[in-house]
Amino acid sequence: MAQVPRKGESISFVSSTGKLGVNLNMEIKKIIIEALSTFNKDKIIFLRNFLPALVTLMFIGLGLYLIDIESKLFSETPEFGYIPFIFLCVFSFLVILAKSIVHTHRSFILSEHASFKELFILSRRDFRFIKKFIALNIVMMLVGIVIMAMFGKYLIELVQGTENQAILFIIGLITTLMTSFVWARLAIVLPSAALDHNLSIQSAWNVSDDYSAKLFIGVGLLPVITDLIISYLPSFESRIYTASIALVWGVVVIIEIGILSLIYKGISENQESMV
Repeated sequence: MAQVPRKGESISFVSSTGKLGVNLNMEIKKIIIEALSTFNKDKIIFLRNFLPALVTLMFIGLGLYLIDIESKLFSETPEFGYIPFIFLCVFSFLVILAKSIVHTHRSFILSEHASFKELFILSRRDFRFIKKFIALNIVMMLVGIVIMAMFGKYLIELVQGTENQAILFIIGLITTLMTSFVWARLAIVLPSAALDHNLSIQSAWNVSDDYSAKLFIGVGLLPVITDLIISYLPSFESRIYTASIALVWGVVVIIEIGILSLIYKGISENQESMV
């Protein structure tokens, strides 16, 4: 298990372009198996971590149902005054969801079992995690702008010059994979924040250089592949179907958090051994 500094302390990372030690260079297959095994062994703990997010979602859904939000927004005379309320609901849910993710990272890396009180009370760690998550998404927005600035003109010309669905699919897939590659490498700031480590986004890019393939395959590709599979499955107008898809995505998210956590654990152990 990685040695984790106490709250407020930081872990020192050393950038390395050489080959990593065999013991610390975990194969992605082993990482995925370990993440699945850990989740299967303690699935009640991991599902309990998301209890606050589920409770919040239920209260928000019930509240929106009671005020009949659909009729108020989609009637002939929509009441746009409810939009700030909806944004507040979404923001509140995302904050609680971020807290659940913090506990999940810690469960995978530290085998930590948070108490019910800890699950429902926001801490400074949670707010630091949210701050890092927001910063990461701002960076990803800028990355998207850069990608479009570099290739947007050519992509638009390709899209306008063809109606071939296969070509359009490939174009969309390539841009998605490019974004996923960057996201996967920078995403190690999330388990870092969950463990009270001090890792900047710029340092995350440097540190993850030797782990880029593992992060891309384990973290970047998983949601893309899941989305592709679901998009080709038959779709039904049913609450049961919607709930089933949500459950699938929920499990995928937990496993992805586990893979990211275990890769970060390997990175931290390797960097500590080099200090």
